[in-house]
Amino acid sequence: MKYTIGTNHFNTQKEMDNHYREIIAKYDWGETLSPEDHIDAIELLQFHPDKEEKIGVGLDHIEIRRNTRESHGFNTKCFFIIRVDGSDIDFSKKCIQYVPKNKIKL
Repeated sequence: MKYTIGTNHFNTQKEMDNHYREIIAKYDWGETLSPEDHIDAIELLQFHPDKEEKIGVGLDHIEIRRNTRESHGFNTKCFFIIRVDGSDIDFSKKCIQYVPKNKIKL
């Protein structure tokens, strides 16, 4: 496998994209992720270049919400971090682009 995110292994970035697209698609607007999907989202978040800013004061849970930022595509579903202080911020599955390829041992 070329890529690893947590316990998930993928051969291509397209496989990673499809995995997270499927997670997002199975939720309605405002729904909280299941414990399993929450873990997958947190593992993906570890590769976000601004993960400390995204987590902020601490992460309470993750919901699926409508993205209203033009840079991420208006009215698309994305992950929203709900922090322990009630503030929120989005992050998208696009951070798969920062997942490095696994080093292959010969």
